[in-house]
Amino acid sequence: MILTFPIFLLYDRQFSLIKYDFDNYQLLSMIKIMGPDKQIYQEGINTIVEIVKKRMELDLIEEDALTFMIEKSGGALRDLFQMIRESAFEALVQRKNRITVEHAQKAYIMLNSEYERAIRIESDLKKIKQIYEDPKPTETDEVLMGLLLRGVVIEYNGTRWCGIHPAVMDFLREKGEI
Repeated sequence: MILTFPIFLLYDRQFSLIKYDFDNYQLLSMIKIMGPDKQIYQEGINTIVEIVKKRMELDLIEEDALTFMIEKSGGALRDLFQMIRESAFEALVQRKNRITVEHAQKAYIMLNSEYERAIRIESDLKKIKQIYEDPKPTETDEVLMGLLLRGVVIEYNGTRWCGIHPAVMDFLREKGEI
């Protein structure tokens, strides 16, 4: 039997009470598409392209559109497939045979709006800025757990580090916060 749960539950104080009830547990963080230095990580992008290829014909999407959506997803497959669905719908409405960068950008605007609303209080903004400056937090407090829960902060695979979701980074750059 395989069970999954959101990553923020791993940081709950009561996780230690249940982890011994299972023979093995694996932490499956997001696929990093950018390193802690904020440089593109091509190996992660290639991995996600392979995942997408198993779910759709790549002829149905322009390469630049797929790359744009992968980069804007932050490696969160849920967000990537949400953008693919939205952009595919837009292409259908326009009677286009392929998803274009224009369709992808429209889908990203919708995703971006969701993440803008996810920053709720000043402590969220303060923690986001801390993670942006230092992607290896020394503590996982309630604020960080809430940001992980909402997907504003993403924990990546390999050596533990956190990144800010690209939609949040774009929003904060636009506002002059980072």
